[in-house]
Amino acid sequence: MIDANGAYARDLLAPEVIDVIQPDVARAGGVSETRKIVDLVGAHHVAYAPHIGFSSIVCAAATLQLAAAAANFLTCECMYTVNLLCERLAVVPVGGPAQLGDGLVPVPEDPGLGIQVDPDALVFYTARLDGGLQTTSRGSMEG
Repeated sequence: MIDANGAYARDLLAPEVIDVIQPDVARAGGVSETRKIVDLVGAHHVAYAPHIGFSSIVCAAATLQLAAAAANFLTCECMYTVNLLCERLAVVPVGGPAQLGDGLVPVPEDPGLGIQVDPDALVFYTARLDGGLQTTSRGSMEG
């Protein structure tokens, strides 16, 4: 996987060497840059098959929102293993194996990206400056 941005995607289009592009919104410059890539390649009849990888629920939610809005969406590649940053970082998990049904993942419908981050989980998974992890009043994020 190459961390691609819009300029890189444009370079791939000139020689017509790709049929599908798989940008990861967390590596491609965020939602706006990824949307530019999706629109650019769509104008050249290249399919969009986003890559989520082992990212957080924020990346998964952003990816699902972009996929739902893309006319050239083909499929979404995601991890089929438990990812605590998807399973526990939000009030309602998104994009994990537990949400898959018949090969489909529902797109969150709440405002914004459609997710609510669990404040205790956010504190728990926040790195401290000394390299350790913060702790919550609960002490652990048991599921």
